[in-house]
Amino acid sequence: GAPLDARCVVFDAGANRGQTAKEIRRWLPRVELHCFEPGPETFQRLRANVNDAMLHPYGLGRRVGMHRMDRSGSDLMSRVLKDSSVEDDPSSVIDVELSTVDAELEKHGLERLAVLKVDVEGHEIAVLEGADRALNEGRIDLILLEARFGSSGGCWQTPLRDILEHLEPRGFRAMATYTHATWLDIGINDADVLLMRVEGQPHTYLRSPLVAFS
Repeated sequence: GAPLDARCVVFDAGANRGQTAKEIRRWLPRVELHCFEPGPETFQRLRANVNDAMLHPYGLGRRVGMHRMDRSGSDLMSRVLKDSSVEDDPSSVIDVELSTVDAELEKHGLERLAVLKVDVEGHEIAVLEGADRALNEGRIDLILLEARFGSSGGCWQTPLRDILEHLEPRGFRAMATYTHATWLDIGINDADVLLMRVEGQPHTYLRSPLVAFS
């Protein structure tokens, strides 16, 4: 039959310029990869850097529709605002289109996701809420997202506690952390966290999340 990664689907929410997409391709060259990036200028950089994935010029969130994005500073820090209020400089806020994980799975006729990667600068819970049906039906295997450790960092990162409170009741457990970053000047202490759906999996599977791709 086909190699396992040829049957896997990965969603990259907050694809930015394609940094994670390139790593996914390096490790899983045959995976079906969907990249979502709502920032117009950043999407153009993504399109210039990535030519072996399905690129979508909109983001993922809680509901389908138009939302406001603060793009002040580096494009690495652009974020969807939680409400319609304008924070800081109004000229830095633009309207962007968002879809949901559930809507995209239905749109593309996809049964499940092997990996949902989320790096959306504090908008992580909204993306997970937009995947509620898939999560409750056990149709997402691994989630890789950026989370905040400790009490500092403001609204730019979602606290790990909030992530666990949302995902543990849905059968996920944190398995590993990567790329820790501490920015003392702005109080950020974050890392990428890998969570795996453990409910219904055999005990031998739970020894390593990477066994799915071995």
